[in-house]
Amino acid sequence: MKDFFFENPNERLKAKKNNLISLITKDILQESQYGFESYHLLYNNNGILNLSVKLQYYGSPWEDTKYLCFDTNADKEIGKALFVNQSKLLQIINKKLRSEESKSFIFKDLSTYKINANNKGKITSISFVFFDLNDRMNSGYPQYLVSFDWDEIQKYISPKYKNILSNK
Repeated sequence: MKDFFFENPNERLKAKKNNLISLITKDILQESQYGFESYHLLYNNNGILNLSVKLQYYGSPWEDTKYLCFDTNADKEIGKALFVNQSKLLQIINKKLRSEESKSFIFKDLSTYKINANNKGKITSISFVFFDLNDRMNSGYPQYLVSFDWDEIQKYISPKYKNILSNK
């Protein structure tokens, strides 16, 4: 299968569609390991875009989900740069993971999170997403959330993004 790199999203979608039609026509869709994407918009306000991308391969029960956060004004992925005092935050996340989920895994990835907001766009919480890579299931790795309400997490938000996320 070819990789398609296009600046224009319409051209990329057209190329994916043509590739999919070709695989179906040749009856080789399953062995091609073709992946279908599903996007979920989690948060989109004041130039901050948080979304999840789910990928499932045709003929496979396996699903994989990635969580991404972008600063659309700067045209870059934010990831863990959203947070300050990261080592302290990781300690708190790991403590919550043990107490809330009874899991003793070490969470190290501050770039995997969901921004949760009310219907007015005000952030209510941020949930860090943890995949247990030691417990592979037929459909993927189990997913756990460690959530912080806005009052808990705001002291760990980078000053660069704090005012934006606070809608100030």
